[in-house]
Amino acid sequence: DQQKKIVQGTAGFIHESTDIRSWQRYAVISTFIFAGMRMSEVRGLQWDCVDLDNREIEIKRTVVRNGSSKEQVKAKGSKRIIIMHVKLRDVLTEWKRLLFKYYGENRPTFVFPSLRNTGSIIPLCDRTITDWVKLAFAAIGIAKVKVHPAKSRYEKTAFVEVLESRYKKVITRTFRHFYITALCNAQTKHPETLTNNYVKAQAGHRDYKTT
Repeated sequence: DQQKKIVQGTAGFIHESTDIRSWQRYAVISTFIFAGMRMSEVRGLQWDCVDLDNREIEIKRTVVRNGSSKEQVKAKGSKRIIIMHVKLRDVLTEWKRLLFKYYGENRPTFVFPSLRNTGSIIPLCDRTITDWVKLAFAAIGIAKVKVHPAKSRYEKTAFVEVLESRYKKVITRTFRHFYITALCNAQTKHPETLTNNYVKAQAGHRDYKTT
């Protein structure tokens, strides 16, 4: 229930809305929650690695802070194919439709591009995503934040400071922990199907002990 509230707090209650920016937030946070991906993996995800028909996400790229996409992953074991939850498939299907309609013929390669004029080739900034989550946590009452306005007219974005939060400073990592915890909980009920190798592979770890 709390994860659902976080999604709603981030995107608003979109339901029938086709607002591209609300849907972008909704799709990004849903991907964190249902796929357990790292920030660099979410930012580096491209449409050629998303198989909506077979419900698979291939992790083979990451994006570093300066926005450069690299054909590499964080560490050994991170390269993997994630089985996509049916709810995430539904979200990404609608997000893809809205995104391609927004860009028209200039269809972006990134699943989550910046929506500015150069957005079709530039992935979302990690700070932008983190600020969305901070504000969502504040909206549902599990964090206290302070929004600092832009320092000058040349700096268009404000800075969101976390004053208090149960998830401390690495605020998006809670989604990855949630995903892996759900995997491990499911494993205790179905150990014959969800083996150690399967669970660690879905989490993107080389060693099950890490998971």
